[in-house]
Amino acid sequence: MSNNLVKLIGILAQAPRFFKTKQNKEAVSLSVGTRNSYKDKESNEWKSKATVFHNDIFAFSSTMVETCKSFKHKDLIELEGELEYRKFIDKDGNKRSSPSIILKKIEHKIV
Repeated sequence: MSNNLVKLIGILAQAPRFFKTKQNKEAVSLSVGTRNSYKDKESNEWKSKATVFHNDIFAFSSTMVETCKSFKHKDLIELEGELEYRKFIDKDGNKRSSPSIILKKIEHKIV
């Protein structure tokens, strides 16, 4: 079992974006919004925190890409993947890294 596991349940912030890699393989990029809620101790009501958008979620396997073709904006999904850091040079010449999630499993959730 891998110790690099990310699991999210959230809403698709937009329709999946399909693209071709440099090797001309089909891939998909997803943006998922998640929100935490908590029970206020004083009012005893459920409150929601601000939505967090996870914009760098990618699938490169043909199975994952095919599965994502049935998804649309605002679908509730559950996904599992691995965290990966992409290194790049920004416009000012500084070395940076950005986290991405590489999909290993994804499914629609029924509300």
